Order: sequence, then C-alpha cells, then structure tokens
Amino acid sequence: MSSNSLRTGLLLACGLAASAHAQTQWSGAVSLDWLTPGNWSPAVVPGLAANPNAQVLISPASAANISAVNAPDLLTLSALRVTRADVTTRFVDTDVDLNDVYQHAGTMVLESASFRSRMRFRGIEIGGAGEIRLDGGAGQPSRAVLAFFNYPTLDQGVRLHGRGSIAGAFTNSGTVTADRAGDVLNMDAFQGDPLYLRNHGLMTSAQGGRLSIGTFEIDNAGGTIAADASDTEFRQGCDLFGGTLSTSHGGRILINGSVFESGVR
Repeated sequence: MSSNSLRTGLLLACGLAASAHAQTQWSGAVSLDWLTPGNWSPAVVPGLAANPNAQVLISPASAANISAVNAPDLLTLSALRVTRADVTTRFVDTDVDLNDVYQHAGTMVLESASFRSRMRFRGIEIGGAGEIRLDGGAGQPSRAVLAFFNYPTLDQGVRLHGRGSIAGAFTNSGTVTADRAGDVLNMDAFQGDPLYLRNHGLMTSAQGGRLSIGTFEIDNAGGTIAADASDTEFRQGCDLFGGTLSTSHGGRILINGSVFESGVR
C-alpha cells in the first residue's frame, strides 16, 4: 500500500471516529419527540444506528418536555447535557446506554408504560443539580432501572427518587428518596461487582414509599439514612458503619440480619 493510500485510510478512520461522537443539538423544530429527526441538528436521531454514541446538547429557549417513547432500538449516547432546569427528558419503554457525561439541570425520567426502561451509566459523575425520577409502575420496580458502572458519584444537589431499581455501587453526595406511596425503591449491587456504597448525603424513605437496601457494605460517614413517615429496610447482608440513622413522623428502620458497626448514631 502506498503512503498516500495509508494516509487517506487513516484520515477516513479518524473522520469516522470523530463523527461517531459528534454533537447533536436539540432544536424542537417539529415537535417534542426525541425520535423525530427534524427535532435535531443535524437532523439525525441521536443514539440510534445512524447516529450512535452521540454527544447530546439540549438547551432550548424555553421550557420543554421531550420524550423518547418505545425507541425501536437501544439508544447509545456518549454525553447528555441539559442546561435548563425547566426541561424534562422522558425515556418511556426505552433502553439507554450513556457512556460518559451526564449533566442535567432539569428532570430525567425513566418510565415504564408497557415494558422496561433502563439506563446503563458508565461515566464517573451524575451532575447538573437536577432530578432523576424512576417510575416502574405500581408494584413493578424492576421495570425502571438505573444501572451504575465504574462507581460514579451522584453530585450534591442531584435528587434521585421514585419507584424502581438502582443497580450497582456508587457514591451518593445528593439525595436518594423512595417517595411513591405503597411502592418500593430497590438498591442492589451487581453480582461480582464491588459491594461498597458510600453515602455522604441523604438516603431516605418518605411519603409512604419504601427504601429497600440490598447487600452492600455501606460507608455512611458524614451521611444520613432516614425514614420519614415510611419504611427504610436493610435487607440480609448489609454492613453499615459511620454516619446517622434517623426516623421521623412514625417512620421505621427495619433491620433484617444486617450488621451495624461502631460509629452509627
């Protein structure tokens, strides 16, 4: 192969790699549907096969409620950035792989209408001081799943709540709340993954929801695990040390075969 041919091949390869991670910006020119190409610039739906691993920027001039409902395939994103607090992005009956950056100033919803919605997050930080709401439907926590890889940090100011499942180890510096009356927010580690959970913020049940914490070794130093008029449950195998346990308004902390080390108040 000639040097010119080799150079051309390398340039093409680099160009393909760059385009695979090109930024796609929301315009909302047609509707509020994520899956409509005309709502994006360039006009290709981010995350689908024609635009995989897209860097998504949503920065509209006004409030917006953007939905991806029953996407035909897995949405793969390298970044999701939302700059306005009055923007909601809803993923309904849709699977999302987010491989790097999450900065969301508004509300991100994982919702099940008929099927499971799941986001697999492989970055190292959940930022933006916004809200993440899980809604698996009544009695269906496994149908709205936020799965953490690479041990990310939930930043201070971020609120993760609802009814659904949180899978994988992470550091919580924000607020995690089970707040749907009569429903559960489950927290579980992946089999074979680190079982170590750090809580420097608040993890609590409230408004009649139930927070159910699975097999973790929990470093609660500087953090609070609470039950406010609701139940917070430590399932079999938890090992908790440091920090504060708190109940209010008739809330209960239930301990099922778990171990609390020295330093827990």
